[in-house]
Formats: sequence, C-alpha cells, structure tokens
Amino acid sequence: MKRWLTILLLGASPQSFGGFYNSYIEGEQLSFFDDPQFVGQLSHQSSAALQLEHQYAHNSLSVHSSIFLRGTSTHSQRNHIDVRALSVNYFSDSYSVVIGIEQVYWGATESGHRVNIINQSDYMERPDGEVKLGQALLDFRYFLPNGSLDIYYLPFYREQALPMKEDRFRPPVGSDKKTSFEDFRRTDDIAIRWNSSLGDADIGVLFFDGISRTPSFTLQHQQLAANYYSTTLIGGDIQLAKNDTLYKAEWTSEHIQRIDKHAFTGGLEHTLVGIFDTSSDIGLVAEYNVESNNDTPLGLFQNDLFFGARWSANNMSDTSFLAGGLYDFDQRGIQAWSFEASTRWRNTWRLAADVLIYPGADEQHSLHYFDNDSHARISFRHYF
Repeated sequence: MKRWLTILLLGASPQSFGGFYNSYIEGEQLSFFDDPQFVGQLSHQSSAALQLEHQYAHNSLSVHSSIFLRGTSTHSQRNHIDVRALSVNYFSDSYSVVIGIEQVYWGATESGHRVNIINQSDYMERPDGEVKLGQALLDFRYFLPNGSLDIYYLPFYREQALPMKEDRFRPPVGSDKKTSFEDFRRTDDIAIRWNSSLGDADIGVLFFDGISRTPSFTLQHQQLAANYYSTTLIGGDIQLAKNDTLYKAEWTSEHIQRIDKHAFTGGLEHTLVGIFDTSSDIGLVAEYNVESNNDTPLGLFQNDLFFGARWSANNMSDTSFLAGGLYDFDQRGIQAWSFEASTRWRNTWRLAADVLIYPGADEQHSLHYFDNDSHARISFRHYF
C-alpha cells in the first residue's frame, strides 16, 4: 500500500510532468451497508487514484496519452495501473488514421450498452461496466458527407480482471486467474462501423469478428475460471431527437458457441425544461432490455425495465442528481436501486457520491451474489 500511495503522491505534482489536461487526483471511500456474504470479503475500502492525460496537436498530427492508477488500503484487484490511451492520430480532409491504445465508446442508451464492444470493461473499477480499459488498435476512418466509416484492427486481447477472495461483487469463490480461449491461436479482431446523421437521427451500424469481451465462467478446483469464445456480431444504434424527447435504441445479433443470440435495449428520455420557472431541468428515462439465449436464465438485462430521473441544476457548479431502478419482469420485482449526485467547487474540485442498493434477488438470478453488497461511494477529485 505504501508503494502505491508514494506513486500517487509523486504523480500528483503537475510540475513533475507538465502540460497535462484533464488530469486529476482523487480520494475515495467505499463502504458496504451489510456484513460480507462470503468469508474474507472486505467491509470498507479507502483508495486514491491518479489520472494523467495529455493531448498535443500540430498541423495534421495529434498525440493522446492517458494513464490511470489506483491504490487501495486493502489487498484487492482494484490496485492497478492501466494505459487508457497512448496513440498517434493523423487526419486529413477525407480520412484519419489512429494507431496505438485508445478507448472507443459506441451506443446511445443509458442501461444496456449492447454495441459498446471494442474495449474490455474495467470490472474492478466499476462492476457496472461503465469504465473501460485501453485497447490497442489501428483505426482507419473515411469521412462521408453526413458521417464516417471506421475500420478497426485490434491486434491484442485484454482479459477482464476478476475479483479476489477479499473483493466484493463476486460469487462464493474467487478467481484462480486461469483463462481459456476457444481458439488460442487467435490474437486479433476486426470491427467495422458506419455512422451517419440523417435529419434528427444519429444512426450507427457495426460488424465485429473476434473474441467476445464478456467471458463465461466455470468452477475449477473451487475457484472461478474465465472462458472466452470467438464471436461474429452485427448490431446498430439510433438516437432520434424530437422536441424535448430523445428516442434511443441499441440491438445486436451474434453467433457464439454455436448459438445465435439477440439483444435489444430501447426507450426514451424526456426533458422537463425550466421546472418551477428555474434554470433546472428534469430528464425522465425509461428503457426496456431484452435478450435471448442468456447464459443465465434469470440474468441481468434479459427481460428488464430501467427507469429513472435526472435533475440538472444548470448552475456554475454543474450540480446534478440521478435516481433509477431496474425492474425484472421474470422476478416481478426491483433488482437494484441506484442514486448518483455530483457538484463542482471552485472549478478544479468535484465531489461525487453514489449509492447502489440490492433489495435481494432470487437464488437463480445473477444478482443473488450481490445481496449483501449494497454500498455508498464518496469521492473528492481535484483537476489540474
């Protein structure tokens, strides 16, 4: 732990590196409301994080780098360093080329991110999959009149970090760090994406052939082993703006493990502008998630409704609050509640808090292992 904190504190000085933008140092406290469900799991965890990000552009070239570090007060898989980005971008009037490590985000919906498939999830940073690891890639983009066509070559595969015995958000056993691949000789993936703006609609269509970013798990010697399979996937996303309402949808169809799987997420976000004659807005969100041939018959986002509300103060502090829930039609009940709030202070500081509550799921449901993992997370971040 001392070694990790030393690295973070030394890196906290912008004079040591110079010229970083969107860099920050963060302190975080993670506390769980209930006693651990399994022996050896932690109840509280303090941590510090550092992100150093820089971008330099000159004529037709730009260089982007982003390095992330987190050190914790406990023995945990959350102790890690990741190169989020380290790339060179050449661009002209008709095309651009990116080579190196980057993060690529696709999709339009709030809940089920069906088409966001380029980067591996940083599960130990955020179990909800919102944070991604850096991915080595070569991206050739050809600019079209109303959009672009991207062709990706992904030469190296990144495995998902799995929880240790001390970590929360895991089944009764920890990971043995053993991984199997359906085709161990395969080391590269290919992706193609076309996107366009047509009137009020933003549309994307994609093709992916490679190793699935989502592993399946088997129990070996009382420990979890991750198994990765080759997949061929097509999909798309659309966002349509009409007055104060955004209509969103994502879908995928893939062939994996000799099975065809189909998934869809769709819904809307309606904004109530200037409520009570103030500058505040409230966005109301509702999305339906459905998936066929889920590995777990009562799995997450198989037949669920996500609903929520987002309040934005639209003030100098960029204060906001989000509350949402996930209703499972198969279980006929709420499987999770989430609350998030954040505000900025003196331009360079941001305070954020989030609470995630698991009311308790059926033993067949994938969230059953998280029944005792309801928690609160508070972070204080300084940008420099």
